[in-house]
Amino acid sequence: MLEHPNNTPAYNGQQQPSLPSKQLRVCWANVGRSSPCHITILEVAFQKGLDVVCVQEPFTCANSRTSTHPGFRHLAPISTWDTPTASGSARPRVMTYIRKGYHLRLQTRESLNHPDLLWVVVNGVAILNCYRQPLTPDVLQYVTHLTPPQHCLVGGDFNVRHESFEPAVTAANGGIELARWAAAASMDYIGVPGQPTHCAGHVLDLTFSNIPFAQSAVEASMHSGSDHETIVTSIPTSALGTPHLAQYHYRVPEASLPKFAGLIEIGVQGIPDPLAAQDTAQLDNCVSLLTETIQQSVRTAGRPDRKEGRAAPWWTEECKTAYQAYKRARQLYLGSPPSEETRAFKTIVRQAKRQYWRHVIDNAKDDKDLFKDHLRTTSQLSPQGYHCLRIPVPSAWDRVLVQGPHQTAANTQAWQTARAARGILPVWRTTPTATLFRDAGLPSAAVALEEAKLRYATHLRAIDSDHLLTNRAVVPIVNRGKGAGKPQRIQTKVQQLGSLLPEIPRTELIAPHYSPGCRTDPTLGIDKKTAAKSFKEWWAQLPPLDVTIFSDGSEQYTKEGEKRVTYGYAVYQNGRQLQSGRGSLHPTSHVFDAEVVGAWRGLQHTIRQPALSTRRIWMCVDSTSVIWGLRGVAPSTSQWAFLACHGAMETHDVSIKWAPGHLGIEGNETADRLANQEAQHPSPPTGKAAVPTLSGIKSVARKVLRSIQQIWWADKKTKLSRWYKSWELDYAPRRGPGELDLPRAVLARFLSIRSMHGDFAWYHRKFNHNDANLTCSCGRDKTPEHLALCRKTLGAFGRWPLRPPALPSSRADGLAYTAALIGDPEAFEAFTQLTQYYTKVCPR
Repeated sequence: MLEHPNNTPAYNGQQQPSLPSKQLRVCWANVGRSSPCHITILEVAFQKGLDVVCVQEPFTCANSRTSTHPGFRHLAPISTWDTPTASGSARPRVMTYIRKGYHLRLQTRESLNHPDLLWVVVNGVAILNCYRQPLTPDVLQYVTHLTPPQHCLVGGDFNVRHESFEPAVTAANGGIELARWAAAASMDYIGVPGQPTHCAGHVLDLTFSNIPFAQSAVEASMHSGSDHETIVTSIPTSALGTPHLAQYHYRVPEASLPKFAGLIEIGVQGIPDPLAAQDTAQLDNCVSLLTETIQQSVRTAGRPDRKEGRAAPWWTEECKTAYQAYKRARQLYLGSPPSEETRAFKTIVRQAKRQYWRHVIDNAKDDKDLFKDHLRTTSQLSPQGYHCLRIPVPSAWDRVLVQGPHQTAANTQAWQTARAARGILPVWRTTPTATLFRDAGLPSAAVALEEAKLRYATHLRAIDSDHLLTNRAVVPIVNRGKGAGKPQRIQTKVQQLGSLLPEIPRTELIAPHYSPGCRTDPTLGIDKKTAAKSFKEWWAQLPPLDVTIFSDGSEQYTKEGEKRVTYGYAVYQNGRQLQSGRGSLHPTSHVFDAEVVGAWRGLQHTIRQPALSTRRIWMCVDSTSVIWGLRGVAPSTSQWAFLACHGAMETHDVSIKWAPGHLGIEGNETADRLANQEAQHPSPPTGKAAVPTLSGIKSVARKVLRSIQQIWWADKKTKLSRWYKSWELDYAPRRGPGELDLPRAVLARFLSIRSMHGDFAWYHRKFNHNDANLTCSCGRDKTPEHLALCRKTLGAFGRWPLRPPALPSSRADGLAYTAALIGDPEAFEAFTQLTQYYTKVCPR
């Protein structure tokens, strides 16, 4: 339900929410990288009702963290900082906070990706938050060359001096250039000239605007505790044109649901019975009354949800008292910072926030509480996905090939993916990382990145000719000079990825194709033998002038490993074979492509015969997948052949029939024999059949990816123990190992035997686990093979259906039988449950 605040009725004695201010108020504060000062300015600004807080030199720490507030939305000029190879200079030096509320409309602008500059647009006002490091030119050059938009506000710590801002001072540090730009761009200095903004008495924090009646002034009551004053800018909304109409919903609290249900029950008693309605007008009246009843009940039992923020829970009464004492002491010292009061105030604020989070963590009783606490400190957007088909790499598709950020992102992604794999599997901390990827069925970061490249390369080949990336993926040809006629050097990543796979015919974006039977199963739900018998009876009863076309495809390999994809077709009329043909396709294709190309070649040959083109034509195909594409939407692979058949079906009387293959149907056997003959004596492919197909290059991409996986695994296996290598395990991501279906406790034991990192005597001795139990209840050391050798489990072999002919008696026998159990995860689980080895015989 959308309402303007002026039209919102009162609700049940609840306090009416305050209407939005007629001014947009912006706060500017340099907090000097101090956490208490940063926390203070956010809380004080929230209590004062300010809309935007622009912070310079904010508090930042590792893992891209900074101070936040539950009442503000947080914006940073760069997305991440403190990566493994980033330096301190890469940290953001400006932060902007937007108050959560229904009356503020936030629009984002393209990021400058500069740690000292940040644009935001709030209610139509473009706000630039700046911090100019002393004696550095970047920020000043950007501002002085800026063409400000309408309704613009620029502010921050510029570290310049000029008489326009501070009378009787000598211009320095770029003050002349800044003042000249302000005059030329009609960006008036809206602060109070000569009013100090720094404890040293200078005017360093400046604000400029082209909005009428906008003004800035130092707000002493909002001092954050740093060496800079806090400045507040007021912008009248009347100067911004059309005001922003607030939109919000009503929300019924859980405690008010009984009241809401009672109101509905009372309201519906006055609504006429809709079953007794005589016409649509009476029915519409019932609907209107019901809608009005629900709306009135929601207004009465609920309250407007304007999505406003709340005060910081860590801002306690002690913080308020210490802050007031600090401000009083500051007034007594006539503006100079009182050292003792400042130190005491910051210490209390820092301790209050630390104690609050300790209390929250200590009082979390279950996973639900932890999840709620996690939401307080993270974005409300969906969490970043770490799965192998999409990995967010900054500047992944930049125009120019550069190095640096990509390597950093790859290193970070490798760490995150390994951590995810370690969280999936119940393994010991010392288990080698490479084995985690194999045992979890996950690709490593390196393999996942290569897979993403191959997927994107396939996409570049599959897009239509009018796609924006089609021309960008083409490597231009040198027109003149020494290398004329040769491709130019690859310059972009799109060109690099576009050249990974062979070219194929471009697909077309066309409207969906529908024909009679396009939604009917070609098999009609009957088996092949019954369908073949029915087909023979149908074919024998066809009118003598009807034409039937049989086609088939073949995919074979020669002794030398050469792949041959061929097709054959035969044309019949009145039971007699009239024509036949055969042909080949490019080796980078599949039998599916051969089936549809063969069907099209047979149809094309038939409609070119004047005596046959006017007859009713039946295409008899043994592939149900091809029939689906001929009747309905054409698949992307060999799309040109499907579209050609669709065009012929629109101008000729063509129908499609399923002819089960290899069941004695004469025409189908003839087409199959022709395809095999072509495979034995191939002819050069012609036309579009002479180029690879989409299904073919997908197979190429899978082979390349499989090779990359094996190379990665072979390299990692050299660093694993001989024990692990003795299992001769393969690495195949996406195909989850069967042991992952085991219960988690059983899986933990299963994996520990395979890696030798677990509850074993040698392991505890190596890592000095003095409190570990090194022996089984039978008195012998814990070893992987002890599972099959323990005297307490040997007694259960009589009840074990898979018991060996002779019971294990030596270490070699124990290892052999343990390996047999590891090879069958289900048997391993059943054996451990039968013997109760890990629960009673040999527990931790």
